[in-house]
Amino acid sequence: EREFICVSHLVEREVYATLDADSVTLLRYYEAHVVDFALPTRLRVIRLDLRDRASGTKMALQLRRASEAESLIALGRRSGIDYVSELGREADSTLFDRVMAAGPLAVLGPDSTGAGWTVIRLLEVVAARPRTFTEALPLAEHAWYGEEGERRMITTIERLRKTTRVTVNERALRRLLAEGEGGGEAGSR
Repeated sequence: EREFICVSHLVEREVYATLDADSVTLLRYYEAHVVDFALPTRLRVIRLDLRDRASGTKMALQLRRASEAESLIALGRRSGIDYVSELGREADSTLFDRVMAAGPLAVLGPDSTGAGWTVIRLLEVVAARPRTFTEALPLAEHAWYGEEGERRMITTIERLRKTTRVTVNERALRRLLAEGEGGGEAGSR
């Protein structure tokens, strides 16, 4: 435990204590990695989970009419409920591909799920786009911190390997080897 505490203090002092990114550093990092922070294609959908197939069928028919879908969204928002959500390929690639293949304004379902029946209406395909620096700032800062921390950790380990003297206690090593060969207590006699 003492060794762990000492190593933690060493790492904090040698690696992370001076690890502080300014906005110029983060902007340079963002510009070098702008593709990594891009927003992928997303689907804006109305997704409703209903208790039975009859309710699901009724809702699917209702959602096929654009005016009723818009009314449902507005009514939900007035009640503090947002029926609109975004679906990305990373969350559920099978569902994403299925909804994308159905096309804009399509209604899927009702589909049986573990919780009942699901109905989905595709409202809009939101095209992939790069995030602005402001949007990506927390992500860029986190990524830079991880990369720079790792780089400094490797540098610190290499420096310590070169400058740290290791002394092997030959007598204790021989005793440990003898105990291992002789099976513990018997080997040390």
